[in-house]
Amino acid sequence: MYTQIRFFSYLSLIALIVPVLTGCTDEDDNGVIVLVSQRYDKYSHKAGHDCSECHRTNGAGIGWFTVSGTVYDSTLSNPYPNLWVYLRSGPDEMGELYKIIEVDGFGNFYTTQGPGFEYPLYPSVMDSLNRTVFMNQAITHGNCNSCHGETTDRIWKN
Repeated sequence: MYTQIRFFSYLSLIALIVPVLTGCTDEDDNGVIVLVSQRYDKYSHKAGHDCSECHRTNGAGIGWFTVSGTVYDSTLSNPYPNLWVYLRSGPDEMGELYKIIEVDGFGNFYTTQGPGFEYPLYPSVMDSLNRTVFMNQAITHGNCNSCHGETTDRIWKN
């Protein structure tokens, strides 16, 4: 009886751990790990830090993020979760839409997919009410927190 209970306890533990470890990961056709942020997920960490310090080729983090960053509320101090980041070839919703990246439950967004697009791109952030904030300048790389919060204001949405 004790062995049977212990066996079911292990099964329960495995059932809880496996989704946590695999929730935002998958493999592409070449066996490469794919990490993509998803709304409401809470797997990311270090909001506001430059993700590319670790998530790069030969870095300490899992995967190489082609685009990553953190979105804050209008106070610039609280991460703003569960939004969308759009990447287009032109400013103000003009041009081709290349990628939509979901912002997770901690306000972080990231992807190892891609690039599937060419820089320069024009990012924007949209909330669930379709209110959008646009970046006026084109970006030439996807390491958003390497500038935002360092040499320019944090990415924010009111």
